[in-house]
Amino acid sequence: MKLISYEHYLLNILQDFTDQLQDKVNTIENYLQMMEYEEDDQLPTNPIEYFRLIRRLHLDYLNWVWYLEQQPWEDLVRNINAIAPEMPSATDIEEATSGLKLIQRVYSLPTHEMVEGIFQGIHHNTSLNPMECYTIANDLFKEKDFVFALEWLSVGAQMYMADKDNEDLYTQLGVPLVNFIELFVQIQDALGERSLAMTELET
Repeated sequence: MKLISYEHYLLNILQDFTDQLQDKVNTIENYLQMMEYEEDDQLPTNPIEYFRLIRRLHLDYLNWVWYLEQQPWEDLVRNINAIAPEMPSATDIEEATSGLKLIQRVYSLPTHEMVEGIFQGIHHNTSLNPMECYTIANDLFKEKDFVFALEWLSVGAQMYMADKDNEDLYTQLGVPLVNFIELFVQIQDALGERSLAMTELET
């Protein structure tokens, strides 16, 4: 139960962060609307508009600099770091991965069904994402289980390529596309098929 409560804690922090950022966006959008923003290259000839321009450049934008410097993430990072000692370790991840591998081997489950959360023909309303597939593939590679590693990596790479909208998210979370490519080459090299790997990558 502690792990679930920790995840809820972290998700609430991220939600607070997005709420604060959205408040900033709303404030800026309201200002742009109030200014009736237009891309006008001509200096205003109307004295009122000229005054408004001078005032904005002298006062408003200095305040905008201050406003944009008030970042919400320092407190949020501090809150996240507060529970860092309680977070799962690399060993915990390896043990969880081993559990999945054991289930797959005992029940001879195809990798793509494992990824989709299908167990003995029943969908269990869960699935793995490309980052999780990469983690499993990388662990299998470290254990020199190259064939299974390639299976998991291939399925994960296909999902990654089909989900380009989230590529920035995956990259931010430490799993850019290049990680898949590098691990693919390493696996093929370990299997003695490096030339084939390079050919496939080039195509």
